[in-house]
Amino acid sequence: MENSATSKVIGEKTIQFWSHDGCITTLQGVRHVPESRYNLISLGALHREGLCFSSKGDLIEVSKEAHVMFQAECVGNVYMLRNSEVTVGGLQLSSASKW
Repeated sequence: MENSATSKVIGEKTIQFWSHDGCITTLQGVRHVPESRYNLISLGALHREGLCFSSKGDLIEVSKEAHVMFQAECVGNVYMLRNSEVTVGGLQLSSASKW
């Protein structure tokens, strides 16, 4: 997918993140775009769900009520989940999901 390109959304799923300390974050209505090379998560969507963000250097922490839900580290121009497991429909995905 190039800049300004559009891709077809073929479905929506519920996904869960397990952080290094066992905290589970559930996101509903996550869209599946098979043409995308990345698993993208909108910070705006997380913010609307009441999550907050803080950054220091190349690290972003996503928190709710002062509890860190998960972290992402900048690699190139993409943030990658750090120390997390991702499950979609009962299937565990790589902890290197990008957003």
